[in-house]
Order: sequence, then structure tokens, then C-alpha cells
Amino acid sequence: MSEADGFVTFLNDAPPLLVLLLDLTVLALPVMIAVAELIRLREPKPPLASWLCTGAAVVLFLIWLTPPSWWSVPEAQQLRVFLILGLYAWILYDWYTSVRDDGFHWIDLPVIGTVCVMLGLAVAAYFA
Repeated sequence: MSEADGFVTFLNDAPPLLVLLLDLTVLALPVMIAVAELIRLREPKPPLASWLCTGAAVVLFLIWLTPPSWWSVPEAQQLRVFLILGLYAWILYDWYTSVRDDGFHWIDLPVIGTVCVMLGLAVAAYFA
């Protein structure tokens, strides 16, 4: 990822290690949620939220993998950030719904940990 990427533009004064950790947690969250939901999809009648959450996580990961040069127009960058924020909200809501309906599994602990790390890194970046 580059400095022109969506969420790290406000981290210009932050240490490079903090920026790298924030980038890795942002990329890891959709992967972990997709893995957690894929485990739920093995059940005989998986909830609809699991299907939606897995699909949204795949789309979000693909958006993160697109080069920032493809979104060179400012309006396209705004659309990309809007899509990313919307997909994160959708993924977390669907994941919460599937956990509430299906029960808590051991695979949900890394997701909760990643969300906590993201919040902690965001606070650390704000005060850096």
C-alpha cells in the first residue's frame, strides 16, 4: 500500500511501523471474518448472514488489492473510501448477526482481537 491509500493519509507523521501494523490489520480483518464465516457455512443450514458476510469480505479484500493508481480521480478515491467503509460496516454487522444467531466459535476470537487492535492502532495513530 502507498501513502495515498484511503485510511493511511492521516498518518503522515506516524512512525512507519505503526502505519505498517495498521495496514496489516486492515487487510487481515476481512480475511479472518471470511474464514470464520466459511466455517459456519459447513453447517447443514447456514444463516444468510454468513453468505453475505463472506461475499462482502471477498469484495472488500479485492478493493484493497486494487492499485491506488486505478482510483486516480479524487471522486473515485472518495468512492473507494465510501465503499470500504460501507463494506466494513456490512461485514461487522453480518458477522455480529451470524455470531448472535449461530453461537460463538473459537474462530471468532481472532476477529475480536483484530478489531481491538485496529481500534488501538487508530488511537495510537491519532496521538502519534
